[in-house]
Amino acid sequence: MHIINSNKIRSLLEYFIKNPGDNLNKFWLGYEYEKIGHMSSAMGYYLSCAENSDSDLLAYECLIRKAICFRSQGEREIHVRNSLLLAVSLMPERPEAYYLLSQAYEISKDLRDEDKWQQAYAWARIGERITKKFEVAPLLTKTPYHGDYLFSFQQAVSLWWIGRASESLKLFTQLKNNKELDDRHKECVNYNLETLAMKQPTLNT
Repeated sequence: MHIINSNKIRSLLEYFIKNPGDNLNKFWLGYEYEKIGHMSSAMGYYLSCAENSDSDLLAYECLIRKAICFRSQGEREIHVRNSLLLAVSLMPERPEAYYLLSQAYEISKDLRDEDKWQQAYAWARIGERITKKFEVAPLLTKTPYHGDYLFSFQQAVSLWWIGRASESLKLFTQLKNNKELDDRHKECVNYNLETLAMKQPTLNT
């Protein structure tokens, strides 16, 4: 059990008592609770904010953060996907939920392999197309989505597992030359290219 000793949380709670309808305050309360591992409290504030906010962007970010909280708890995959599907339906022009959905299907344990890899590929493909059409405002907090190349990476991994090895190899080769790649994905791309070259069906994701 965590001890709440954050001055920021105390300040936000004091404000919340006086202004229970301030949805932005609810969001930041949720985020502060999330940071210290109080996921149930965090999700409660995110849910209240999403349901009552007049801002689609703020509600969208609450749903993204709810999905991140559910994932951190483990064994909550259906809740992760449902939160992300709600986010997509709310703001289909944004990239984050598409990427997180692709990831969610990739690591899912409650679906058949042939289903989850097709889903992972489809959501990454849609997200990639969306990012080319819209410019979007930044979110208030950082998420696992930090670049369009992540869609290519998700597609490359998924293509291998659904039997389209040559397309997978082509995408990984293109990613190897992408200067925006972060260190972790550089390592994964190099590993996966070696794996493909040896024709061994295990990929580093």
